[in-house]
Amino acid sequence: MKEATYSGVGSGNKVSQKLPSTSLVVENVIHGRDDDKETIFKWLTSEIDSHNQLSIFSIVGMGGVGKTTLAEHVYNDSRMEEANFDIKAWV
Repeated sequence: MKEATYSGVGSGNKVSQKLPSTSLVVENVIHGRDDDKETIFKWLTSEIDSHNQLSIFSIVGMGGVGKTTLAEHVYNDSRMEEANFDIKAWV
């Protein structure tokens, strides 16, 4: 952990400074999630006759297992550009 000295901040002169975290993916390849990525991609691009209904695909699990990374990799997959979506978003 990096420490920085600031006068008048906190209870003493030293305050611990934590590096910021981010959800940005730094790798182009994720390991061990290919089957999950394919399942999600096929579900999103399947020809289901529900054009007037909203569809939601939830990715759930404990913190730190890669849910956000998996969603971002599906969202940024080059095949998604070929899919005909009026609006494309992930949360």
